[in-house]
This record gives sequence, C-alpha cells and structure tokens, in this order.
Amino acid sequence: MKPFVFNLQTVLEVRRIREEQARADLAALRYREKQEEERIARLCQQRQDVHRRLVDGNAPLSGSQVLAAASTERSLDLAIHDSQRQKEEITRQREVKLEQTRMVITQRKTVELLREKAWGRHLYEAAVAAERQVDELCSRRVEERAG
Repeated sequence: MKPFVFNLQTVLEVRRIREEQARADLAALRYREKQEEERIARLCQQRQDVHRRLVDGNAPLSGSQVLAAASTERSLDLAIHDSQRQKEEITRQREVKLEQTRMVITQRKTVELLREKAWGRHLYEAAVAAERQVDELCSRRVEERAG
C-alpha cells in the first residue's frame, strides 16, 4: 500500500501559520488595551490627587497655585478623555481581529477535517487491500491443496 499523502497539506500549513499570526496580533491588541486601561487608571488617580490638594488643602493656596492646580486638573481631564478614545479604538480593532481570528480558525479546522476524512479513506483502502491479500493467499492454499 502506498503511503498516505494529503494533497492539501501545504494549504493546511499556511492556514496554521495564519492562525498563529492572527492569535499573536490579537494578543498584542489585548496587551495594548490593558496598557491603556492602566494609563487611564493612573491619570484618574493623579487627577484625584490634584483635586484633593485643592479641596482638602491644609494651608491656604495662592492664586497662582490654584490656577496651576486647575490647569493641571484640566490637562489630566484631556489626557483621560484622549486615553479613553484610544482605548475604545483599540477595543474596536480587537473585536475586528477577534472575528478575523475566528474565521481563520474555522478555515483551518475545515482543512483539518478534510485531512481526517482523507486519512480515514486511506485506512479503509489499506484494510481492503490487506483483506484482498489475505483472501488471495487463502484461495491459493485452497487451490494448492485441491490440486
């Protein structure tokens, strides 16, 4: 019996490579999203600290100190807003990449299913060929004994 050869093996290997790349891209986007979440948390904490210094200050603040703190607070608000927009964009990109990754996985699984079916056919054909050989040997022995 000839060895098993899957005609779409190259296609399967390409699909596996694409899946690995898609998973790596997805992981990178998740990492960027987490970094942006951490940045937003840090900026919010900084804003709370500035606000707390303004409101809970033990010593009276001069006008220039109040103006500087208000300016810092406004800058932090803008940075938080910008980071939130950036996180939303990364989340949208991640969702698109997640759907693409699912599609690539489905494509790979389809080719793997074809491979499994081809392997099953190969095993069946090998079993049939082996059975024929056994039948031929048995019929020869019967003929030799009879003749």
